[in-house]
Amino acid sequence: MPELAYISYYTNNARYRDFANAGFRLYSVPIFFSSQTINERTRMTYLSPGIYDGEEPDYSEADRRVRDILAARPDAYIFPRVNVSLPVRWEKEHPDELLTSGYAEHRRSCFASETWLEESKRLLRDYIAHVESSDYCDSIIGYQISSGNTEEWFPFDFGIGCCDGKRTQELISRERIDRDSGEFYERMSRLFAETIIELCGVAKECTSSRLVTGSFYGYTMFVPDRTSCHHGMKYILESDKIDFLCSPVSYAELRRPGMDHANMMCIDSLKLHGKLYMAENDTRTHLSKPPNSLPAYNGPIWFGHSKEVTLEILKMHFSRALTHG
Repeated sequence: MPELAYISYYTNNARYRDFANAGFRLYSVPIFFSSQTINERTRMTYLSPGIYDGEEPDYSEADRRVRDILAARPDAYIFPRVNVSLPVRWEKEHPDELLTSGYAEHRRSCFASETWLEESKRLLRDYIAHVESSDYCDSIIGYQISSGNTEEWFPFDFGIGCCDGKRTQELISRERIDRDSGEFYERMSRLFAETIIELCGVAKECTSSRLVTGSFYGYTMFVPDRTSCHHGMKYILESDKIDFLCSPVSYAELRRPGMDHANMMCIDSLKLHGKLYMAENDTRTHLSKPPNSLPAYNGPIWFGHSKEVTLEILKMHFSRALTHG
């Protein structure tokens, strides 16, 4: 079938039936463990109630989102985009597992924390067990595991403030490296990659390895800064827990018309290792409107061009996907 999938964060207004009528059978759907913002820099308002916001799990919104797709396309194949960010109550209870820096004094979870990782794995097992026991289980073909700033596995503080937890301290003391050294950032990229691998491994374990797993990661061509922690591709490529990677079309020069809009990662490396690349086409069209009133979401990138230019840009993106495999 065509390797084209549809996803909308605004699921109450998602156009599932339109895409079903256009022949789409692959869908993704955003699922959130918590209702925290997905962007600490901009403080974007939360997009959904979280399954684990309360003392007891509440799967109702997550289930509703999947069933809305199946109502429009009963034979849909769905791979949820699962944001494993932990709820506020957990972060308040574990101050030593939070970053030592953050935006507007809002410290978030540190991915170097063993405590954070174990809790994330526990909740992921719980969520997948719920899906496996649901009436829509056979429609689920995989999971895209996400977290971090903009769900793309950037550290929440974009500065690797780290935490005072055991995993960070062991990393520093065992390797005898300085926190400001390039060697430290290299180790942090490896740690981020291994964290993604562990979480995807949980998904494999819970589904007897019958489903595909992947993540956002590896934006080497677009985010070269060492604080991105996206330089652990070697470990991702060597892992049998990762089947695909995803990144948006490059935001270089605000995607102005008249130039190519490249990929963010080295996709030939993925293909050489038998993995799939998914280009997330979040192009703003002539119909796009800012998602909220925050200043960061009212800049040029959030407004599309004319209908004629929009269609040409979309054809260019499709052509790139088609010719680059």
